[in-house]
Amino acid sequence: MIDRAVELGFRVPPLPAGLAADLCAVLPEYVAVGHLVDLTMAYYRRPKMVADALEALDRSSAFDVLILALTTNADPEASAVADVVVGARSRLRAPVVVVRMASEHLAPEALRRYREGGIPVFTMPEDAIEGLSVVAAP
Repeated sequence: MIDRAVELGFRVPPLPAGLAADLCAVLPEYVAVGHLVDLTMAYYRRPKMVADALEALDRSSAFDVLILALTTNADPEASAVADVVVGARSRLRAPVVVVRMASEHLAPEALRRYREGGIPVFTMPEDAIEGLSVVAAP
């Protein structure tokens, strides 16, 4: 995903000083923090940590858009995550785009909630990057 973004002219900065510490303060100790923040499947048990991570990234003002990539997740947990993301959207400066790499039939309710909350959902990371390149020419 990062490689494709760079190919299309997007700037993908490293995490600003202090942001890694801010993220580590709200995420479990085993979560990987770098260019990509890997929440692991821990967000299934604690969906609010998705909003916590998005809000910490947004507070840094280093990113013009936040891309949340989710691997296979299913309702009802997927809907709980969708509710948290939709709820956080109004508190964020940067827009949020969701990449959900799973069959639609696993989480139709979550997809409905994203749609009604005005959050674009893509099935592949490259599609999200290419879609963003159309509306936000780097």
